Amino acid sequence: MAKAMIQNLNEQPVNERDNTHLVGRLLYYLNPLDGRYDDLGKGNWKLNVARDFTAGLIVAMVAIPLAMGFAMASGLRPEQGIIGGAVAGLVGALFGGSKYQVYGPTAAFIPVIAGIMATYNLSFLILASLIAGAILMLMGVARLGSLSRLVPHSIVVGFTIGIAVVIALSQIGEVLGFKASLGYGFLDKVTGVIADIDGVNWYAVALGLLTFAATKYLLKVSPFIPAPLIALAVATGLSSTLFAGKGLTLIKDKYGAIPTDFFVFNFFPQWILHP
Repeated sequence: MAKAMIQNLNEQPVNERDNTHLVGRLLYYLNPLDGRYDDLGKGNWKLNVARDFTAGLIVAMVAIPLAMGFAMASGLRPEQGIIGGAVAGLVGALFGGSKYQVYGPTAAFIPVIAGIMATYNLSFLILASLIAGAILMLMGVARLGSLSRLVPHSIVVGFTIGIAVVIALSQIGEVLGFKASLGYGFLDKVTGVIADIDGVNWYAVALGLLTFAATKYLLKVSPFIPAPLIALAVATGLSSTLFAGKGLTLIKDKYGAIPTDFFVFNFFPQWILHP
């Protein structure tokens, strides 16, 4: 019966699907085999698969260090960013509402997650994430997504700029090469930079400026060039060759080796099991 309902939904136009009942909509969105794969049959399917695989590989190579960086900026460990980015991308690609959606780590949550981690702990963060996911699912079922259109443009722009400033300040210590943490608050970071100004590592500053400049320049040359990936590769190569032994703080120095045992699951946060 479920397969028949899904088949009928796939054959219906979009405007008719919107008028289906709740169970039908849920079955449609929980079906990973829908119209998102129709483009593979247009033209040479082998060439389409090769192009999609190449694009996915490049995006993954950029998203993995990006997810690690976002996790560390949020007060988490780098392997937690890898797992979060991989699982979220896989679930979103299989069960997302549109084949044109893009899933990956987002910088907008860095201040939110960092604030939770600074006040509480990882278990509370997992609990908050589960509650937020449940709220989003309920809003989707109730078709409340259109409420986002009511948010004024000025608020969206101000929020985006504020997020950019917070993220930049969260990484100022790494860019300047400081060994000690600068704290979480704005004033803590400013006073920390002033107090440790003599400990600036100019090799770290050079790497930061080079990464930023390479990314901006390559994107202007062509949007098809994976600029973040190339900039990251160049910076990594310099840090392990010419800048080796110059006092740079590496991920392995701060967090140790990344665990290779990823098949350990904890279905319930420890905050729930042991309050």
